[in-house]
Amino acid sequence: MAAWRRFVFLRHGRSLADDEGKHEGRYDSPLTEVGEGQARDRSRRFDALGFGFDAIVSSPLRRALRTAEIVNEGRGLPLLVEAMLAERDNGVLAGLDRAEAALLYPEPAERSVFRRFPGPSGESAAMLQARAALALNRWPNARRRPSLSWPTAAS
Repeated sequence: MAAWRRFVFLRHGRSLADDEGKHEGRYDSPLTEVGEGQARDRSRRFDALGFGFDAIVSSPLRRALRTAEIVNEGRGLPLLVEAMLAERDNGVLAGLDRAEAALLYPEPAERSVFRRFPGPSGESAAMLQARAALALNRWPNARRRPSLSWPTAAS
């Protein structure tokens, strides 16, 4: 019988884009001091709850990777960077001021999980869900397949 794995998903802390009122997506915004504090608080909460981890897997985006590094402080776990875990590709909205984006790209009256917004840029909800499923399906096999190539980054 296959062993169950527990995945713990943690969203990154507050980023500079949050403070600037910008769309994030693939806009590579760093954590703020508040965001780093949020990551430290969450790490302490994991400790208090007795969470144990085999590894930490992170998106390559700076805000996510820094959050992972903070959670890994004192743990010394393998920190793997997985590009397929990057935030939703929101195309031309990435890095745009939210007010400006609302003027340039008003939300369509009809939405669909298969429709990219805005226009042909970015990825649809269906594309995002498929990418996330592929990423999760790679991880359980990583320990049994040492030849699996994980992207690396300065971590």
